[in-house]
Amino acid sequence: MSKSKGPAKRSAGDFVHSTVKGALGAIPCAGPLAAELFQLVIAPPLERRRAEWMEDIAKRLKKLEEEKRISYEELGSNDQFVDAILKTTQIALRSSQKEKLEALKNALVNVALGNFTDQDTMHTFLNFIDTFSVWHIRILKLYNDPTRWFEESGRAFPNYFGGLETIMEEAYPDLRGKRNFYDIVWRELSQNGLLTGASLHTMMTGQGLSQRHTTDLGQQFLKFIMTEAL
Repeated sequence: MSKSKGPAKRSAGDFVHSTVKGALGAIPCAGPLAAELFQLVIAPPLERRRAEWMEDIAKRLKKLEEEKRISYEELGSNDQFVDAILKTTQIALRSSQKEKLEALKNALVNVALGNFTDQDTMHTFLNFIDTFSVWHIRILKLYNDPTRWFEESGRAFPNYFGGLETIMEEAYPDLRGKRNFYDIVWRELSQNGLLTGASLHTMMTGQGLSQRHTTDLGQQFLKFIMTEAL
């Protein structure tokens, strides 16, 4: 008799596919016209997003598994990771913004590596990614370390008196003349406990402008959505 070879080792693609299966909820019953509209207009790009998301996640997990930094079997029994991959998949399917998708992927890698074990905070942070715009993330990164942000951008840090909005408009010219918009973003980041709540429009010296304005929670959130290059 031939010996049984046992179950084949699952690939990263198999693992991700089986884990995210069911992430999309059942679509409510609809009439023929609505069903046709869904099949022709909505389903193709939705399926493309799902496939691209799953493929990228599978590649990242495969690399980590090859480096023996994770185990598929252990991840499959890790409820926090399963929660994270289901939630990030749902959020990813609702967004086409690359920066938000990258934040989701980085967050998922951090959970897979065990770099983030607080499940309640994890859900809160994933909700932030879901509801925030890319400008929330950009502004938070800028004010986490303004001097370093300008250095990494290859630009000189503004050396003059002004409000905190001056560095924002210097860093992001697209925001010039959009005070009503970025005031809302700043207020939402502050209300969620990620920024100190300092006024954007209080006059400061260059030293004051260069100071960090993220809270401990804000710094923790940034670590959650950033990771080493894979």
